[in-house]
Amino acid sequence: MTKNTEDWDDLWLKYHGINQKKVEGYFRTFDFYKLDRGTKILDVGCGSGEALKLLRKCGFTHLRGIEPEARLFQQNNPANMIQQGNCLEMNNVREPYDVILMFGVLHHLHTFEEMQRCLQNIRQTLVPGGSFYSVEQWRNLVRSIAMKLVRDTPVGKLHPMLRIERELLRLERKELDHWLEVEEKVTAYAQEIGLSVAFYKKDLRYRYIIFKKALR
Repeated sequence: MTKNTEDWDDLWLKYHGINQKKVEGYFRTFDFYKLDRGTKILDVGCGSGEALKLLRKCGFTHLRGIEPEARLFQQNNPANMIQQGNCLEMNNVREPYDVILMFGVLHHLHTFEEMQRCLQNIRQTLVPGGSFYSVEQWRNLVRSIAMKLVRDTPVGKLHPMLRIERELLRLERKELDHWLEVEEKVTAYAQEIGLSVAFYKKDLRYRYIIFKKALR
């Protein structure tokens, strides 16, 4: 994960309201609310739990999250939905899930080998036919210019939201640069281990993928 963990946590706690609006957009993009409300859902790297709380509000009943940084969720963890854990171990996840969410988590991993281990754990934790929902940034010229403006010029100081984005981009610069180099390779590896692509969409910043585990 990022080296300046305390700095990142402080920013995330300021950012979670903004992130909640992003998560609402992710769910709309995925047309997520068509799923049965009894679907068993695990959010890996759930942060302060915005996705889980939103799904709970919408009537989903089988929700759980794991997050390595307890500080992010310990003050607001309804129904003890969130436990400490991470995608490289997942030792405390002992039951299979219909759906696994990972929103903006893969790019925090340091190496391609860690990303491979994470995907192996995801596949093992899904039921046959289960779905893995992934949102990450992707390399394109417009995104690169916009991120550089926010991160490296006075544009990033114009609005409170941009100021927080600016600091996150600076803290995550190394991780994001590495991710953008291997993103397509990671997607290909997921398919190699039996996670086929059932849905794929891009906007100017993010790529949205639903991977489906084979029935057998």
